[in-house]
Amino acid sequence: MDSRSGVISPGGIGFDINCGMRLVTTSLTISDVQPRLEELVNRLYQSVPSGVGSTGSLELDERHFRNLAERGPRAH
Repeated sequence: MDSRSGVISPGGIGFDINCGMRLVTTSLTISDVQPRLEELVNRLYQSVPSGVGSTGSLELDERHFRNLAERGPRAH
């Protein structure tokens, strides 16, 4: 996989066991995140849907979803 062009691989992150999945680009570094890691994890747990039948706040029509799936996260 070449991460420079964007990669979507739900099997690589636990999709098969119903883990939540999100794409994000950030300029944060580990030193920015480390002091607030517990808070970040808790907020992610509250915000990211997981499990069968879960839905998120972002709705993509078929055209936009296909574009994202084919071109990666930079397509949006």
